[in-house]
Amino acid sequence: ATALFLSFVSIASTAELDATDALIQKSMFDQGLATPERLDLFRFRRQLSLVRTERRKQHAAEKLKALWDNRNAPPEVRAEAGYEWSNFYRQSKEKKNTVVAVLTSAFELAGGSGSIAEKALFRRGTVQNSVDPKRPDFFFADMRLLLDRFPNGRLADDALYQVATEHLFGEAPDQERAFSYFEKLRAFQGANDWMDSAYVLAAFGLVDRGTAADFKAADRLLASYVERFPDGAFRLRSLFWRGRIAERDNDTAAAQGFFQRIADEAPYDYYGLRASMHLEGGASAISMALPRADSKTWSRVREAYRRRGPDVELEGTTPYHDRLRAAERNGLYRQLLAIADGLGRRFRNRLDNIPL
Repeated sequence: ATALFLSFVSIASTAELDATDALIQKSMFDQGLATPERLDLFRFRRQLSLVRTERRKQHAAEKLKALWDNRNAPPEVRAEAGYEWSNFYRQSKEKKNTVVAVLTSAFELAGGSGSIAEKALFRRGTVQNSVDPKRPDFFFADMRLLLDRFPNGRLADDALYQVATEHLFGEAPDQERAFSYFEKLRAFQGANDWMDSAYVLAAFGLVDRGTAADFKAADRLLASYVERFPDGAFRLRSLFWRGRIAERDNDTAAAQGFFQRIADEAPYDYYGLRASMHLEGGASAISMALPRADSKTWSRVREAYRRRGPDVELEGTTPYHDRLRAAERNGLYRQLLAIADGLGRRFRNRLDNIPL
């Protein structure tokens, strides 16, 4: 019964207890299997991540804040409750000072070590650098402290990435420091969610700086990335920019080789179409948003679309087709398209801001 109760609490979005649940909970407390504070932490942390309405989320957050304020709760419970509350309000300008203060105290309460201390330190740094008034000096100090205290921690790769990108794209760019941190990120031996970016963003930074030596260094980075991660997320982008660099250096054969590889591998991908435009028009394609209407690229895409013969009537009989028909009838498909179109307009600016 205890195991089932804990499973219920862990997956229920509200975890509201009935009379039977209350008896099981009392039995757990009587047997010393849990304390009220630990169970509250478990319940409201789960609610914060599972509930969907803002009112219920705020209720769970305030329960966690009350647990943080409870001086009789175990220190590790208070530290985690304080972190979870702060993480929920990490984007609040009105609560920024309180969030930073709670994270500071949570870090100290956790003894400056362990996963909660690491997460509190990371979140404090990112809040300082993302919520007005921004304090990049405090951000850098927290990231340095995190890398010093937790060099192989779960957030070490995130800290390296945050520092590298802030130096590259922040309000006071320092490209040399950015390249240094991207190099550390590429050499990081632990779990690393940012390896693709450690190569490709560094290469784009070098291209943006634009000396002859920078272009050669960027090409070496992109070549290393494709060799190390032949199926990497940025494979086509890397090949394309190797072609662009070769094109800039007037190495037509090498440029066309890269562009042809992309066009053969993914002819209708964004980079496949851009590569086709460069194969056809050379460097003049840089200033073109779309293929010219009289170009071979345009004709090839148009013909491929005509041959494809999309099933506009949804004549299939599979369960998948049935679901699509239902989505079309009830307006869900139309609503999703409108949302997707709105997101496209909102996030149209590319991160690298380098013209193709």
